[in-house]
Amino acid sequence: MLKPLLQEAAMIFALLPAAEELGLLGVEGDPTKDEDLLSVHVGEAHCLVAATGSDTDNVYIALTARGLNPNMRIVARASRAEAEDELQRAGADMVISPHAIGGRHMAQSAIELMADAGPKEGPSQRRVSPP
Repeated sequence: MLKPLLQEAAMIFALLPAAEELGLLGVEGDPTKDEDLLSVHVGEAHCLVAATGSDTDNVYIALTARGLNPNMRIVARASRAEAEDELQRAGADMVISPHAIGGRHMAQSAIELMADAGPKEGPSQRRVSPP
């Protein structure tokens, strides 16, 4: 699912660990290092996605990338609610919280199940995939 989205976006996928597996151009490196960001021409990029598993790293990447390219769009991942403000202060244009999205999706699913509630005859086999 990720590969068609990335190809459709026609971006440079720098420092994306799965880039090679997806058949995309990728550069191995550490996105928290200025020299690695510069090696992939982040100064010319239109968009950067900071989606490591570490809020601290994502803040540093956003801050560094914003300094190297004030005009690009930055999308960043936040694991903790507190990190959302930090990422915005560091220069992220959009902050995504997978945990918050998942929680809202689960709550909506529960509401839908309750609205459809009737006598339950057995375990439900209904599965919902993320949008």
